[in-house]
Amino acid sequence: MIGYRKIQITPVLPPTDQDLIIEVVLNTLGITMQDIREKNRTAPMPDYRKTLAFCLKKYCHRWSTSINLADVFRMTHASLLTMITQAVSLQDSDKSFRATLAECCLKIEMEKEVRDKSIDKSAEEMINDLVENKLVTKTYADNLLSKIK
Repeated sequence: MIGYRKIQITPVLPPTDQDLIIEVVLNTLGITMQDIREKNRTAPMPDYRKTLAFCLKKYCHRWSTSINLADVFRMTHASLLTMITQAVSLQDSDKSFRATLAECCLKIEMEKEVRDKSIDKSAEEMINDLVENKLVTKTYADNLLSKIK
């Protein structure tokens, strides 16, 4: 098929409870699950949906089939696949989306480590992982590290 691009999101952590990811992303974005499920298309809601879908796909591995994710968002799996494809594209092209996504990913990783009570990585190492996975730029990572210190 011409123009078909397989969505490849590299897992970073071992499988995580989807409720943890949903909770962290919604708290970070300051919205509720009801807001996500509404048919609201005004900015920034579509980007928030894409952020949550991307994080669920990235951190939930086997659970994150298009059918399961579609149930969370209450939409068809085809719509969900389109949304994830758009999220991958925005990650490469949109600076504000990338910053929001990086913040959510960082908080998920930190929350996961706190819940597992096995903090092996420092904040600096986690931020460097985000840079390696191209979720944030080096300048943004340096800015985050300066705020932490």
